[in-house]
Amino acid sequence: MKKDDWVLNHVGLMLKDWDIPMGYYQSTEIGVSVGPQIIHHDFAEMYAGPFNVFLNNQVPPLSGGSGVENNSEENTSIDPTENNPSLNLAFDTLEQVNDVLMGGVQGGAAPSTYHFMDKDCQVGNLLLEVIQDKSLPLEGITHLCYSVPDPVAETKKLIDKGCEVSFSLTHDGSVLENYVDTRQHGNVVISFRPSMPELEKKWTAHNRAHPMVSDWQFHGLGIVVRDLDKTVAYYESLEIADFQPETQFDSGSVEAIDEAGSVTDVDIQSRTRTAMIGEVAFEFV
Repeated sequence: MKKDDWVLNHVGLMLKDWDIPMGYYQSTEIGVSVGPQIIHHDFAEMYAGPFNVFLNNQVPPLSGGSGVENNSEENTSIDPTENNPSLNLAFDTLEQVNDVLMGGVQGGAAPSTYHFMDKDCQVGNLLLEVIQDKSLPLEGITHLCYSVPDPVAETKKLIDKGCEVSFSLTHDGSVLENYVDTRQHGNVVISFRPSMPELEKKWTAHNRAHPMVSDWQFHGLGIVVRDLDKTVAYYESLEIADFQPETQFDSGSVEAIDEAGSVTDVDIQSRTRTAMIGEVAFEFV
């Protein structure tokens, strides 16, 4: 089922050290550093008070989870790594997350320090949300974020299909971003944000108009899976993917492959199914 109203917001990329890759992207003119994102929690004057972060079993029903209903004091004192040790936010409590991102901004005062959680890179029309975590055993793409008219409704649809919300940002009764665990095949998380507010639309247009940003158009990503048939069945069960017919590749039917300047006689056989999820092609190999 094609999701015509799912608009790609960004692709999340986790790195051990963001400075070297960000410098590489810019020096090679692949992409331009555009700083942290302009989203709801970067502009406290648009709202009243800090946002809340929920992980795993603390995610409230508002976001599709099973945690407590209200944003109580109990919620904001949770250790964010308690139930997910692989997620290292570099904060001891969720209250510290709020304080770092929003503290001091309330009432018009600027924070004395601002610890950015992301350093973003504009590559053509694609926004890469670059997050640094020095404890990572591996680096790579973690999630694709879509702007949708109703993130709560889209989240609930996937929960009804057996998915869980692993991470949620909320503010004043509204979801800022929900991360839905769709890693069963392909290891890629899908997240939802509300449709872009005007300020974010202007920020995005400004980044894309930068003279060093190329006219590249992001089409999709390749995902290697262990079992193609199970992957197709999984995504079809979620009713979010519009699959194209299968394609096959057999290296025996082509000339020797020139790999890095040397001809190699390798035997490669693969099957591929490409699914459109919103406007993004997921090429499962």
